[in-house]
Amino acid sequence: MVAVITVLTLLSSFSTALSPTNASEDHSQHLTKLSAPNGVVTVPGSTSTVLRFSAVPNATSYKVRVYTVKGENPLRTIALFNSGQSVSALTPNSTYKITVQAIGNGVRYSNSEESRKVSVTTLSALAIPAFSLTPTVKTATAGQLFTSPTPVSTGGAIASFSIDVGTFPINGLTFNTSTGVISGTPITAWITNTYTITAHNSSGITSQSFTLITQAAPTVPDLSGLLDGPATSALVANGFVKGSITTTDVGATALNDGQVKSQTPTAGSVLAAGNSVAVVVYAYVAPAAPVVTAAHTPSAGGTATATDTFTGGMWSLSATPAAGYTFTSWACSNGAFVDNASLAETFVTPGSDITCNATFSVAPVVLYFNINYFGNGNDSGSLWGDGFTTFDVGTTATVTDELGTVAKFGYIFAGWNTQANGSGTARAVGDTFVMPSSDVDLYAQWVNNTFNITWSDNGGAGTSGGDSTFIGGSQITGFPTMLPTYSGFKFIGWNTSPDGLGTDVSSGYMPQIIWPNSYSDITLYAKWANNTFNITWDQNFNPNTQGHWPSSGDSTYVGGSAVAMPMQPVQDGYAFAAWQASDSSTSVAFSYVPIAPYGDITFTAVWTAIDILVDPILDAGPMNPWTYWDGGESLTLTGSGFIAGTTVTIGGSNASITSLTDTSITVLTPIANDPGHMTVVVTSPNGSSASTTYFYQIT
Repeated sequence: MVAVITVLTLLSSFSTALSPTNASEDHSQHLTKLSAPNGVVTVPGSTSTVLRFSAVPNATSYKVRVYTVKGENPLRTIALFNSGQSVSALTPNSTYKITVQAIGNGVRYSNSEESRKVSVTTLSALAIPAFSLTPTVKTATAGQLFTSPTPVSTGGAIASFSIDVGTFPINGLTFNTSTGVISGTPITAWITNTYTITAHNSSGITSQSFTLITQAAPTVPDLSGLLDGPATSALVANGFVKGSITTTDVGATALNDGQVKSQTPTAGSVLAAGNSVAVVVYAYVAPAAPVVTAAHTPSAGGTATATDTFTGGMWSLSATPAAGYTFTSWACSNGAFVDNASLAETFVTPGSDITCNATFSVAPVVLYFNINYFGNGNDSGSLWGDGFTTFDVGTTATVTDELGTVAKFGYIFAGWNTQANGSGTARAVGDTFVMPSSDVDLYAQWVNNTFNITWSDNGGAGTSGGDSTFIGGSQITGFPTMLPTYSGFKFIGWNTSPDGLGTDVSSGYMPQIIWPNSYSDITLYAKWANNTFNITWDQNFNPNTQGHWPSSGDSTYVGGSAVAMPMQPVQDGYAFAAWQASDSSTSVAFSYVPIAPYGDITFTAVWTAIDILVDPILDAGPMNPWTYWDGGESLTLTGSGFIAGTTVTIGGSNASITSLTDTSITVLTPIANDPGHMTVVVTSPNGSSASTTYFYQIT
């Protein structure tokens, strides 16, 4: 028979022992639980996924948890999450499970359950794009079709191209964002531009430089009618210069400066001797390009230059004002070009010589003042730079991050103010205002960063010592020196929640910022574990005997205390020896202190058998009992009352017993001197005996 003990649960003991304060805190169980978010969808990339879900009424924020496919515990938990944000730091080509939980305000609404897990598989990682461009410099001619070299991909797949200068189309040229090619027919000569062409894909970008030179169309003289008849005057009129007589027809078509044109002489001309064909060679000389001359007024106002940046096609003007002057405008003599803004201009060469004049004017006197920054009671660190920034009067001034390493122990920085005591105008980093005609002083503002610590006995009593305050962002190292006690429970540490389900804390614990951006007073609660355990008493009775137990014994014990042994059970044929404790090999007679760590324990009764002397009864042998006289045979005798210590003789000789039960004895027969009847005698330890007869025969 085994005693069954009722389990004492921590829940019932803990709830009955709660103080009134804790009982009031238990009202949280009456909060309305928010609904779990639904409509959760993902838009995966290679290392992140956009997460969208339906809003939950009365939720203050959302918490996202990321799991492996088979994981029970989240890999990562992300607080203060909003629909449309990205879950980052994922592994490419991997599958995850994601849940969303709505967070309540803790006053009327409690947190929801997690949403059902949504599976998302990230995309394979894409290599960063790369490409080659040959050549990297190419010349286009006005009026002629132009195509830049096509980028050749040498890395990850390219999704698109972009170019850094201007908005195409420009001057008859367009840029293809799919191929990265500039093409079209230039309208006129243009400045030499170096463009940055950039290839894009989801993993990054790569850029190459390409230089485009756009030249003017060449002047093509009218050569019609020059191949027949007198040609000298016509050629010269069209810009050709006569060369020497030769017997070689160069056969060229003179179109550009320096090229040649052959002309067969008319009849009557002096030809060279022989059979050769004599020709007159003419070289075409292009007319001189118009010249642009730069001037400036007044003479002390600065300098001006004009540069032929592309012969016959492009001129560049540059104006540099002297100290105390500012540039006003350019004005050209043909009235074709006037710009009132730029110091430098580039334009197509005009049709005739012109003069462009740069006008300078005396620069106005500009006043400027400082924004001065002050630590305002800081006890460490220094401001960035010189501690001030300078702005012109009337311009937009911006409050910059000048705090540097300035700090004040026990306080946190809360912005700037025009008054040291905070009674002026508050200014945050990034604020702008119109700079007045005086310095603006800004003083660092500090708010208290010291908060209270309450050590709660949480149902127990006796706590003393420990830090009473902490500095936001610092660790708590001073814990109570006198720990609380609670009957039936064991103190196992401190926790941020009275139910022990918050964060376990120990020396070095750093309180967390309370959303959205500050610390607050905290209460740390004693955490208790059940210290009352069950006792089972096992009488260990022989099922074939009678036994009883006059006492049931204690059903529980408190860890660390002694267990008193109950009255001893009794059993027929056995003597009680001791109780055997299940947590050790110790045999216990009077009291026992269980071994830590504590738990339920079983005590098992240990018994010693008692021999009871009875008279043996030997069944009669069979009608024709016989055995062989040379001995050594196995002979089984039946009856009752056989106990340990019983002996057997056959014909007065001892027989060796090989097995013994209460109702049977097996022996090996001894050797007989002669065949014939032999008397078998069974004798018990108390001297009583029983006998029968067997017959020995010759083998």
